[in-house]
Amino acid sequence: MMTMRLEAAAFRAAMESLLLQLKNPRQFFKVWGVDVVNMARNNARAKGGRHFWASIARAVRLAGVTNVSALIVCDHVAGAQKEYGGVIRAKNVAHLTIPIAEEAEGKRASEFEARGLFVIRAADGSRAVLGYSEGEGDDARFVGLYVLVTQTRKQDPDPWWPAANAVAESGLRRANQLLRLQE
Repeated sequence: MMTMRLEAAAFRAAMESLLLQLKNPRQFFKVWGVDVVNMARNNARAKGGRHFWASIARAVRLAGVTNVSALIVCDHVAGAQKEYGGVIRAKNVAHLTIPIAEEAEGKRASEFEARGLFVIRAADGSRAVLGYSEGEGDDARFVGLYVLVTQTRKQDPDPWWPAANAVAESGLRRANQLLRLQE
């Protein structure tokens, strides 16, 4: 039986050897960076949905390129949250609005302001629901749209950022392509 262990040091040595052969390493990092941006965008879009993941995909960009690196960033406020998970806390607002009604899915509370929104709180103050009144007199009923919370429970990660091995494969493939073009 034969075995082979691939280690990061060996990969770095192989990549450094390829980079030394390139006439224009900045061009390589630009092309590789664009590849990685496209991988990240495709991963985000593959998650589905109408708007959320598409907005994350649009927020991925190649932020800088030098002769020794490329910087890929995601400027979306929820990009890292989705990748790593964790608690979401209200910032710059008193509460997060968590939709509890189908009509509230994908909409902001402000879109319902014309209906005269108000809050109903539990007797002990532990919970609050934002909604509106429908009907009049004895037929009136409260329609709850959102639960108001200061933070969520811990969210599970939903990884979408390109895996390190896919990024490395892309880099090696691009370096070899550029070397063939130089010949």
